[in-house]
Amino acid sequence: MKEFIDQIPRELDESATVDGASESQILRYVIAPLAVQGMVACAVFVFVFSWNEYVYAFIFTIQHAKTTPLILSELMDPVTGTNYGVLFAAATVQLVPILIVVMALQRFLVAGLTTGAVKG
Repeated sequence: MKEFIDQIPRELDESATVDGASESQILRYVIAPLAVQGMVACAVFVFVFSWNEYVYAFIFTIQHAKTTPLILSELMDPVTGTNYGVLFAAATVQLVPILIVVMALQRFLVAGLTTGAVKG
């Protein structure tokens, strides 16, 4: 995120100061609109990583308060066999919130990821 903010030209900040904008106005009207793609990309990655966290939930949760990845891992049983229909249905249910967030923020995410791809 720091690198994304550093790529915003300093001249925009200086020209807003010359035009009489305060520091809060510069942040609100100049810097924030230019940084929204990077913030959305960062937010999507944080959401996906927190949604899919597995190790902490496996270690710290009690039996009746398990997260979706833990329930998915319990559906695979080498002794009694795996019911793949239930497993794939549960995996689809787990992916739905991530897909909704990514599709809703897709234009910001693509712009944020491709902004730093070209030098210059």
